[in-house]
Amino acid sequence: MSTNVTAAQIAATNGFEDLPENVRSLTDLVSRQDAPMHDIAKLICADKELTRRLLWATNPRATCEGEYVVTSVDAALMRAGHGCALLLAITDPLIRAVRRTFETMLAVDLKDVGPGIVPPLESEHIIGEVAFDGKATGCVHLRLAPACA
Repeated sequence: MSTNVTAAQIAATNGFEDLPENVRSLTDLVSRQDAPMHDIAKLICADKELTRRLLWATNPRATCEGEYVVTSVDAALMRAGHGCALLLAITDPLIRAVRRTFETMLAVDLKDVGPGIVPPLESEHIIGEVAFDGKATGCVHLRLAPACA
């Protein structure tokens, strides 16, 4: 029989004790397979950043908020389902880990920007791309100066 792992256990195991309470609560809630969708929606709606990331994820072709087809948390969860809320909960620790790594190893402050917002590349640079496909589909681009790469 499997047991559910709480956000606190994940945080303690992976060194993310500083996770915001809302992320811990969302992780705990979505780890229960019987969690009511309205409870998940209520928790996400209470946090601007979680709401922003959910709407961004459920409008993958939009380059700005004005182009969003899905404009509410309820509609996003209806369209994307429980799995999207789970991905939302686990991406926060992942983003923190990547940022912490770049800050520690390269003294680089990473910035989260939406598609279509990044200015054209003009100087010498190296670009790395990681694409993923599955329950979530996306692509991460890293633009680095040669010295950082």
